[in-house]
Amino acid sequence: MFTTTKTALLATAFVVLASGTLAQTKTSGSTDFEPDMEDLQLYLACNALAESRPLSFGEAAACSIAIQRLKLSFVSNLSLEDYDRLPVEKQADANIRGYRAFRAWLLSDPIEVQKLKSELRANATPVTD
Repeated sequence: MFTTTKTALLATAFVVLASGTLAQTKTSGSTDFEPDMEDLQLYLACNALAESRPLSFGEAAACSIAIQRLKLSFVSNLSLEDYDRLPVEKQADANIRGYRAFRAWLLSDPIEVQKLKSELRANATPVTD
C-alpha cells in the first residue's frame, strides 16, 4: 500500500496528466538558464507516478514532453518548436547540454529542489478509491 505522501504525489501527477497541461508547448525558451518551474513540477510528478507503476503510453508521451521542455529551458532561446526544426545532430547537442545543465542545477541547489518537492506534496489531493 502507498504512503500518504506517495498517494498525494500520484494524485497530483494524475490530475496534471489528465488535464492535458503537459501537452501544451511553450513558445519561447528561457534566457536565464533557470528551469521552467511548471515543467520541473510536472517532471517531479511524473517521476513519482513512474515509481509506482509503469506509465501508460499517453502518460509516457506527456511526461517525455515535460522533460524535454525542462531540458530545453536550460538552453538559451530554444523553444520546443525551434528544437523540432533543428537537424538531428544539433538536437542531440541541445539535449546533452540541457540535460547536463539540468543535472548540475539539481546538484547545485538541493534546497530549492527539496522545497519544490515539498510544495508538490503539500498541494496534492489524496486519491480516493
